[in-house]
Amino acid sequence: MRHLLQMLMLCVLAGLCPGGPYILIDTDLNESTVELVQVRDSGLLVRDESSRRVPMDRFVAILRDAPGDWRTVGGVVQLADGQRLVSEGAPLGRGESIRVLLRSRAEVIVPLESVGWMRLPSAGDLPASAAPPETDAFDDTVVLANNDTLRGFVLGIDGETLRIEAETGVRSVSLSEIAWVVLSTPQAERRGPMLWLSDGSVLSAATLESESPTELKITLRGIDPGTASQEASAAGTLGVQRDEVLALLPDPGRVVSLARLEGVSVRPLGDRRWAPAPQSPDRDGAFGDLASVTLSGPVEARWPLPNGARRFGATIETPPEARAWADSEVVILATRGRGEEAMPLARLKLSQRSEPQRISVGLPSGRDRELIVRIESGRYGPVHSGAVLRRALLLLGD
Repeated sequence: MRHLLQMLMLCVLAGLCPGGPYILIDTDLNESTVELVQVRDSGLLVRDESSRRVPMDRFVAILRDAPGDWRTVGGVVQLADGQRLVSEGAPLGRGESIRVLLRSRAEVIVPLESVGWMRLPSAGDLPASAAPPETDAFDDTVVLANNDTLRGFVLGIDGETLRIEAETGVRSVSLSEIAWVVLSTPQAERRGPMLWLSDGSVLSAATLESESPTELKITLRGIDPGTASQEASAAGTLGVQRDEVLALLPDPGRVVSLARLEGVSVRPLGDRRWAPAPQSPDRDGAFGDLASVTLSGPVEARWPLPNGARRFGATIETPPEARAWADSEVVILATRGRGEEAMPLARLKLSQRSEPQRISVGLPSGRDRELIVRIESGRYGPVHSGAVLRRALLLLGD
């Protein structure tokens, strides 16, 4: 593995590898380091010790080890199905739809009924993935650049003017005066393949083609091409440079990130009186679907398992701030049901010299199951106990 990493690093420095090493997570939630050579509807062509093809149904994710998150002063349109369009400026209205000019200079047309929220240039310099302010789920909300708020029903956007039916009547507001538009659109099912790009965009692909060594052709799902765009064909196909791809999930409904599970409970272990909740600082980042989970021990954390979860995988390592004196053990357990005894699944030791360790374990069947992670202190005491679970995923399905 060390030889492979050295080879890939030399390849990147020489400019021969497109985008450098990726992490490939297979359907057993095991990881391998590869070079991404080609992406097509049928699967991937990757290179490690040799070149090989990986069908779409044989992996759950491929991603860069450290995805970025561009800051943008342009606009962002988040769709109800999880797609995120990063634009060169504010969208232009067409009544019940909007025209979005993407950074690739392609134009797409999106029905307003498909939009979850929009961030306009007046919101300022923010990461592309920055979440909108919390709003009432039953009303559309328009947050102005001066922080005034209008609530009601957005009737449409005509050119650069938004019309909203508020309590005081119908109001027309220039898009240049608006920071956020949050619509009460119900969340839609995410369908893959889904791609995360380096500019913060998230795209759902109806088709994927790689006709050249460096470019990927994506036909967007549920989005029409703009009639004035030369880059968007009549079929709605966009061109993306292959090294812009941060991550790809062939079926986003097949895995669940541990960081996104609700209902976690914690209790301190040993003599500790209090334990902080698990932290996921990158949960809302560029690629929150594979966010990390940090636990400060000694602690026991319990997550209710979703129906259909059959496997758990994570790469576990020592927190950077604890490397000098790190000494703890990580124990992974699961229950078959509420009140039942926990079954040990894995145990590993972390120290200041520990390399990241990948685990992948099967989960017991049953109802009301829980996944349990314990961080037990070692010889240097509780202050040096802790663990980071990177790419912590639950595999769903039969």
